[in-house]
Amino acid sequence: RLLLPPGAAPAAARRWRVVPDGALGALPWALLAPREAVESVTLLTTAAALFEPRWVAARTAALPQSPRLALFGDPVFDADDARLVARAPKPPTGTTRAPPAAGEPEPRRLARLPGTAREIAAIARLAGADVRVQATGLEATRDAVLRLPAASVDVLHLATHAVIDAEVPELASLVLSRVDAAGRPRPGRLRAHDILRLGGVPPLVVLSACDAAAEPGGAAEGRMNLAGAFLVAGATDVVGSLWEASDAATTELMTRFYAGLLQQHLDPEAALASAQRSLAADPRWRAPFYWAGFVLTRATP
Repeated sequence: RLLLPPGAAPAAARRWRVVPDGALGALPWALLAPREAVESVTLLTTAAALFEPRWVAARTAALPQSPRLALFGDPVFDADDARLVARAPKPPTGTTRAPPAAGEPEPRRLARLPGTAREIAAIARLAGADVRVQATGLEATRDAVLRLPAASVDVLHLATHAVIDAEVPELASLVLSRVDAAGRPRPGRLRAHDILRLGGVPPLVVLSACDAAAEPGGAAEGRMNLAGAFLVAGATDVVGSLWEASDAATTELMTRFYAGLLQQHLDPEAALASAQRSLAADPRWRAPFYWAGFVLTRATP
């Protein structure tokens, strides 16, 4: 209401491009859609693309009709995870918590996200033979992501926890499996600097995690969050959430997003907007908390 009073937006504008500065990057721009009949909203890293329509068209067509997917989710965070307890003798009392891996600060305890396993399975059913990597549980590791040959996939999907540092955004990380099959610790944090060292990343990266697109501490231009790291590393589009993501609602949103992407052959921008409108119309998920936090950010020259 403050930025765009009713009637201020051009009636014919259906696809919006927003170049947010500072705190504007934290606004849930997807809320424009139900109020202004906007088809979709995409965030741009700079205004350059607004003056290069041919470049925009080329970028939105970056995915093939049958994109190849790499799916990672439902990692094992601690040695007392039920999946490990079921396959090995229970460790002595007081030793079930994995100590920090060498050189890695001990992160807070993280609960398993059961919805991410359902999410990965649902996406895999939609993609069928186009799934090139499907890694869950102990296989969803930092090393597996770092070894991923970007040229062999078009979409990288990561469904897990994100840990945000409010004072140093560059220390934000996606957390993958932190223990091996024997319960021994392994490095699990995928930080921005790890992402920047990747030899390349697919054109579309989907971060199905809390706060993965957030800019903590004021969103000063040039500070690196997780979405920004993937864009700098070579991604065209990155989908991520501005705030805490509900496990169940995010599973539903991502399933509908990939249905649009893989079955209706929508571009990522339109597929996300369609999924968000679908949740907004569903009595179970209509509250904006469940869907409006997810934004698509596009790299610009």
